[in-house]
Amino acid sequence: MVAAIVGMFMKESAISKAPLGQLWRMSRMGLAALMLSACAANPTPEGDVYDPLEPVNRVIFRFNEGVDTVLLRPVARGYTYIVPKYGRQRVSNVLSNLRMPVVFVNSVFQLDPQNSFSALWSFLLNSTVGVFGIFDVTGATDLVVRDEDFDQSLGHYGWGAGPYLALPILGPSSTRGAAGTLVDWFTDPFNYLDNDIVIPRTIASAIDTRANVLPTTDEIYRTSIDPYATIRSGYLQRRVALVENRAGRINGGARTTGPINLKTSGTSETNGEAKE
Repeated sequence: MVAAIVGMFMKESAISKAPLGQLWRMSRMGLAALMLSACAANPTPEGDVYDPLEPVNRVIFRFNEGVDTVLLRPVARGYTYIVPKYGRQRVSNVLSNLRMPVVFVNSVFQLDPQNSFSALWSFLLNSTVGVFGIFDVTGATDLVVRDEDFDQSLGHYGWGAGPYLALPILGPSSTRGAAGTLVDWFTDPFNYLDNDIVIPRTIASAIDTRANVLPTTDEIYRTSIDPYATIRSGYLQRRVALVENRAGRINGGARTTGPINLKTSGTSETNGEAKE
């Protein structure tokens, strides 16, 4: 299989010379990562620490810390200071709604009709009645949507996570997670729109995500002797919970660490705060 991976990169096909050559090369990289993930011997149970690249990962982690210190964290703090909680929740709602096509595709891939229907109906209802997802209409119903991605889909079918990775800017991942992220990017129909839409959405998602985890990262850096090890352990445990469907329920733009009932009288259990 390793020989096949090497051959895939050595071949120069007609596709790579076409206008979509760059996307094709990116897809080949993702496929190679996926195949390497399958080849990787993981002697530890799913969720346990398997970090053979730790020296390199720690260097990348320190780089990410620097970017976070000078850019991401200050922007996230300014965002939470300037934009009221009600406004931030509306932004989270829209971003969560835009993710529903990916959730739907992966739910179908996992042969999960209930979550497939819930994701599709939530997207249709929130995109229309909820005004492009600004308002979480499904939050007033019994509809439950569980977040799914291609990393979880592969885990669902028994693919090992492979070695832990610290990706530049993107943060904690694994070989399976990195390949899954790339596949999800191509699966997301909104990534094929004009850059005037794709780029602002990407920036908004980054700010929204960083703002949502500010309390968690602040606590880690306040109490942990080794933030790298703490974040690595938390990520691996979280991914196992997601693959086993013990976490990842979506309530509008909010995500929780465990199962929730969307019919909660307008409350979100993500941060222990009520929606305004």
